Amino acid sequence: MGRSRFLNAKTKITFILMLLIPSNVLNISNDKKHELLQAITNHYAYLDINILEFQGEIELWKTKWIESKNDCKTIPKNVLESITQLSVASAERSFSTLRRLKTWLRSQIGQERLTGLALLHVHRDIELDAWKIIDRFAEHKRFIEFVL
Repeated sequence: MGRSRFLNAKTKITFILMLLIPSNVLNISNDKKHELLQAITNHYAYLDINILEFQGEIELWKTKWIESKNDCKTIPKNVLESITQLSVASAERSFSTLRRLKTWLRSQIGQERLTGLALLHVHRDIELDAWKIIDRFAEHKRFIEFVL
């Protein structure tokens, strides 16, 4: 009962499209492939999909991932460098800043203002023009009159 509550047309097509994820397409059965083809042609009928061509594309997709599964033994160095974190200092600094701010402010401030204050503190090296900030603040209506 719990599962059927969330299984509407959008979530069903999402689950079916998950069959195209490389790890899933490697183990796709003929029944699931047929279900995928039917769901896509029904849901995306406005695209005028040729079923035979689409079936061929699925087979090519599956073959591509079977071959790449056997080929890719190492990860290129530039990929590793791009995902490797250079330093954890900035993350630790932001967490400690947020902890200090939250301790000091407790529940007297809203989440949006707390986030803004934390960002200001973490990125304190960015130069800010006070007059631009005042002008931007003065453009919005407030309950209290803003007088310079």
